[in-house]
Amino acid sequence: MAQTQSGIKRYEVGVLLYPTSMQSAVFGLKDLLSVAEEYRRQAASPHWPELRVSFWRTGEDAGQPGLSSRPLHEALQAAPDVLIVPPCFDALAVDWRQPALTTGLQALHEHGAIMASACAGSFALAGAGLLDGRKATTHWRLAKDFQAMFPLVELVEDELLVDQGDVVTAGGVSAWMDLGLRMIQRVTSASLTMNLGKFFLVDTGPRRQQYYQLFAPDFSHGDSAVRKLQLWLQERMAQDVSLEEMAAVARVGERTLQRRFRKALGMTPLQYVQQLRIQRARELLETSMATVERIIWDVGYEDPSSFRKLFKLATGLTMTEYRARFQPTCMSW
Repeated sequence: MAQTQSGIKRYEVGVLLYPTSMQSAVFGLKDLLSVAEEYRRQAASPHWPELRVSFWRTGEDAGQPGLSSRPLHEALQAAPDVLIVPPCFDALAVDWRQPALTTGLQALHEHGAIMASACAGSFALAGAGLLDGRKATTHWRLAKDFQAMFPLVELVEDELLVDQGDVVTAGGVSAWMDLGLRMIQRVTSASLTMNLGKFFLVDTGPRRQQYYQLFAPDFSHGDSAVRKLQLWLQERMAQDVSLEEMAAVARVGERTLQRRFRKALGMTPLQYVQQLRIQRARELLETSMATVERIIWDVGYEDPSSFRKLFKLATGLTMTEYRARFQPTCMSW
């Protein structure tokens, strides 16, 4: 941590600019650090460092209008304490293993900088090998692609933020705010970050991506028999159907169905039906005024206790908590 001319320690958070990086996150981090620095000055704590933000680009085409930035390969000279890789619009369109990116990230990490990412930014850290053998998270919609590209990373897709000390990853598109608050809290206090949360009207309490995940059936696996069964189940999710009936629809044996279904979708037919029912329950909790018991019945469960446990396991929230968090406030009872 560097020092200012007046002898106060300086904590510098660098933000990486790269093609398609989201301006909302880049400028949002700039504003967050600026407000945090104003709060720090008002608090006048002798133990808190001055907060500063800097911007680094992977190439000349990666700069942002209105921001002064320097090439990433020069970051080692300035030695920011943290480097944050923000989200981007299309994670699969970026070359995450390009030498200009990977060597810069590796050098900063070896020099002692904390490496951090929000949403798709975790692809950059993984591409540089900084997440191999370690826990990390990314946006839940990118989880499948991330695991395919970086099998050595232990992906924890339910978590919103995974702090490994020298490497910190955040999951959602707007999780740059959670990430920024975590970096600020490391060198100030929990009370300051709580005040920042009140200023920006964001929840500074613990959250999980699990609350927000949706189950979207995958039909791109190429197995026509499994796809046929998926479409059939979509219309009958609330009905009790046996494995024998499902195998008959797919026109394969029961054991063959189990094997092909798991290969195509990574779960058993029963687990798939459960996911369909949980997703339907989510939708009804968000959009209807039906009682919890009625919703449980409508999605095909006769045992409310069993489904409540299943729902909590899948979403991290009880059905009542889920409705309170996600149902529009304009709906009246």
